[in-house]
Amino acid sequence: MLAYIAGAHDEMSRWNSIAAPILFPEHADRPELIPLIASGQATMRGLALVGLAGEADPDPLWPATRAHIMAMNAQVLGDPQLAPTR
Repeated sequence: MLAYIAGAHDEMSRWNSIAAPILFPEHADRPELIPLIASGQATMRGLALVGLAGEADPDPLWPATRAHIMAMNAQVLGDPQLAPTR
């Protein structure tokens, strides 16, 4: 089971490396772009696991989580257009 999870993680990393420069060409030369995307994905996976484990309903948690991810993106990439709107 862990091998499948690791394989899926590796495949997602590969797709991030391919897709990120295409989707975000203005940030393609930034070394922090791929790790930033991976951090956002890990956060979303964690939120989904909270729901799957029955610990909490992730839906009410999503707006704040999204705002934090967007703020992190704006700060790391220095792009105020990525900052969350209220």
